[in-house]
Amino acid sequence: MISNPKIIISGVLTGMDYSVKILVPSLFPLMFLSRFIINSQILDFSKKYFNILTKFLFYLPGSVFPAIILSMLGGYPIGAICAQKLLETKEINLEQFNRLLRFTVNSGPGFIINFLGFSILKNQVLANIILISQVISSLTIAIISGIISRIKHEKFYCNYNILNKSTKNLSEIFVETISETSINIINICFTVIIFNSLISVLIFLNIFKNMNNEILFLIQSFLEITCGICFLKNNIISPEMISFAVNYAGLSTHFQIISILKNTDFNYVNFHIFRIISAIISVVITVFLTNYFGYYIPTFITNTNNINFTHGYNLSIYGSIALCIMCVYYTVSICKNNNTR
Repeated sequence: MISNPKIIISGVLTGMDYSVKILVPSLFPLMFLSRFIINSQILDFSKKYFNILTKFLFYLPGSVFPAIILSMLGGYPIGAICAQKLLETKEINLEQFNRLLRFTVNSGPGFIINFLGFSILKNQVLANIILISQVISSLTIAIISGIISRIKHEKFYCNYNILNKSTKNLSEIFVETISETSINIINICFTVIIFNSLISVLIFLNIFKNMNNEILFLIQSFLEITCGICFLKNNIISPEMISFAVNYAGLSTHFQIISILKNTDFNYVNFHIFRIISAIISVVITVFLTNYFGYYIPTFITNTNNINFTHGYNLSIYGSIALCIMCVYYTVSICKNNNTR
């Protein structure tokens, strides 16, 4: 049965409220920090040391190490911001840039642990499992992508040219970084609000009539992940489906990244395909971890502590098929309209 429309609309409004009251103060410092680190090149002295690790694991230069760490700590758009800046300063080439974007689009611990786990699900165990699944999925994609590049004999590009060193002083870099970060934050917030508004319009038009909760969750998460997460506050959805949605990130996040990378040769089709692959890997890891710990973790736990259950998840085959069809259709439509990729 479809949920009460008032509950769904409440979730949409919660998502919009989150974007203004929580997203800006939590995201701005991390986004500013990531841009300032790249703009000021304060970690340049260490990239030769990072190079040993990143080349061995990911077949990437040491300059990407801060981008990888910041993307995992900061949340969805920060990895794209770091990758864009690395390409702009010629720290990486185009092949490395598009490969880096395959695994640096992650939801931050703040979003998963605090918002999803603590505020919405009241279940820190499930939140930790989803976070671990995402990290392992990203690292798996990174390592496999590096192996594929080696097999294809891609040239290892690594630029240590000191002429790339910025001639601006720290005060100029500070002001410039604030300006760039503010523009990114405005774009992100408006994108989130627009997608939440779209979902509310669809609800009022009764588009979701007779849809079950899993399909509703998939559609809302596919459009805007925050709105999908808010839907969980009053509805039971399987952990595997939540893990898929969080890792896929939703079209709102994709549009934010496209906006950030609009002046680059960003291969969105490649990016989108690996978002689906990464989400599938995270589902497999989530299933393994829930089996390993012997939990079946209900997602609608508002006033109770974590409870042990015998594992027997109910991942809807219809919901899975629907999401796969949407993902494939969207990828094909992008392919047809993007003849340069």
